Order: sequence, then C-alpha cells, then structure tokens
Amino acid sequence: TMQVLWMSVVSCGIIINEKFRISYMINMSLVAIMLHLVGGTRSAFICTELLLVFGYFFRHDRRKHGRRIHMRGSAFALRHIFTILFVINNGLCLSMAFKDSPWLQRVDYLFTGRLSITVRYFKGICKEMVPLFPVSKDVNLREWALGSYVLDSAYSQLLFGYGLIYSIMILCLLHRIMERAMELHLWSVVMVFVAIAFNSMMEPTILSILYNPGILLCIPILIANNKYPLALKAKTVEG
Repeated sequence: TMQVLWMSVVSCGIIINEKFRISYMINMSLVAIMLHLVGGTRSAFICTELLLVFGYFFRHDRRKHGRRIHMRGSAFALRHIFTILFVINNGLCLSMAFKDSPWLQRVDYLFTGRLSITVRYFKGICKEMVPLFPVSKDVNLREWALGSYVLDSAYSQLLFGYGLIYSIMILCLLHRIMERAMELHLWSVVMVFVAIAFNSMMEPTILSILYNPGILLCIPILIANNKYPLALKAKTVEG
C-alpha cells in the first residue's frame, strides 16, 4: 500500500506540473530512497526513479522536437509496453522452469525471488506450460507456491488466476488505452502507465482499482474526443 500511495503521489505531480525541474526529481528521489531503506520498497523505488528520469528526459526532448514522438521504435515500444513486459516476465519464468542457469538466478535476485514463486507454478501445477484457462485451486499450494495463491507479479497473477485468454484480453485493453493516450498527446499519462507496467512485473494487484485508483484514468481516456483532448479541454472551455 505504501508503494502504491507513493507512486500515486509522484504520478499526480508529473501530471499536474507542466514544468519538470531537477529539484523536483531530487526531492522525490530522496523520499523514495527513505521509503526503500525503511520499508524495503524496492519495486516502488525502481519504478519511481524510472518515472522521474523518463519524464524529465521525455519533456526535455519534446521541447526540442515538438509534441509528437518522431522515433517509430519508441512509439512502438510504448504502445506495446504491457505486452512486451508480459512476455519478458513469463518468458523468464518458463526459462527457469526448463533449466537452471547463473544469469537467471541473478535476474531472480533483482526481482527479490519473485520469479521463483512463478516457476513453482509452472513446474508443479502447469507442468512447464502456459495455462490457457484458469488454474485449478485444489492443489497443494503450500508445496508449490509457499502457501499462497497470490503471486507477486500482476501479469503472472492474471495468467494463473484467469488463464492466457483472459490475460490477452486485458493486454488488448491496455494496448488500446496507451494508443488513445498517445493519440491525445497525454504524455504524462503515458509516463505513468509505463511505470505501472514495470511495477506490474514485480508487485501484485497493481492493475486492480482497489489497490491502484490510477487505473480509473482508463475510462476518460477511452471516451475522450480527439477534437478536445483531456489536457486541453479546460483551456478550451475557458477560451
């Protein structure tokens, strides 16, 4: 909860503030470091720094080149960020299920052992396969998943809780949201969702409205009119 609250504070600051100063980055980073040292909020610290650095350089580059993204590769990566991270995260878990290697163990350490929990599902419940449908819960969870059915990765949690078909539907929805945000030039929202995507590789329930109210941004983004983007609507009404 503390991690999500802090990410929400940083996200709101990025959305509201038009000017992105280095002093803001330093102050937010110092608080994130304190939270990490006190509460061990590693994923929130990583994603907060990603959000701050990405936001600073993105806005600095936008002032030089205008509002649009000119690099097709960057636009493609941002539009498909959820799908890309879903494949990477669960691909690493499948790789660990098939073979043990030193570099995978180092990657698992960066995830604080979270990949290992998912590997237990692949090996014990799914037999080293990606489930198409929800996984049966009448299994020995204590043996295969450390006594908990809740996974530490939101993407893996969707995969094992609802299956690959449902996960693909969610990824398609998130893809459309990112696409609409880029069409409306809501770059601050794009930055926030990129941070959410990275955090979803390491933390559960980040895609849930109960734990992350920022997901409610999806609704106005999907129904916004191209002629009156959300970022300019207030100024247009005043004019």
